[in-house]
Amino acid sequence: MTDPLLIIADKAVEVFRILLSLSVGFGFRELVATFAFDWSILSGKRALRWPQLLYFAAKIGWILCVTSTGTLAFAEKRQNCSRLALLDEASNFLLTFSSSGLLACRAYAVYDNRRHRRIAGIILTLCGIAMAGVWIAGMGSVRLMWVKGGPEIRGRKDAAFSQRLVSACTGGSSRRSDTT
Repeated sequence: MTDPLLIIADKAVEVFRILLSLSVGFGFRELVATFAFDWSILSGKRALRWPQLLYFAAKIGWILCVTSTGTLAFAEKRQNCSRLALLDEASNFLLTFSSSGLLACRAYAVYDNRRHRRIAGIILTLCGIAMAGVWIAGMGSVRLMWVKGGPEIRGRKDAAFSQRLVSACTGGSSRRSDTT
């Protein structure tokens, strides 16, 4: 008789893989759709403005995040799960921080009064520094390891991404319990 929790975990990882594949598909479509614009900036046909560096950093962060998460989710053999978890967390930081920076640039641009713009700039900068500090302080606190029959986690057990990586790092299936 098969354990119902293993069946549920197996199905949850399958759903995760499907959702990850859909996300990658939509993201890839966006990369293709904006390629001409991106290339015009990179080739020098359009002027490069400093906020566009955040735009490209977000794209690089997304590609790295998809690569690390996909490697964990579709792993067929033993992986260095802690290293992939660190790459995933660092790429999520790059993606989130650069996206937040882009939103902060838009919020800053709304103000035309010099005094209001300075106050908004100070608040947005302090919030960005606080977000970066909190994120970096927790980076590397998760340790995952590939073990026969399931994951073993040490560190932050309450973090949402930790749970996602744990389920992905197991190979997600009782069928793979013979993999070491």
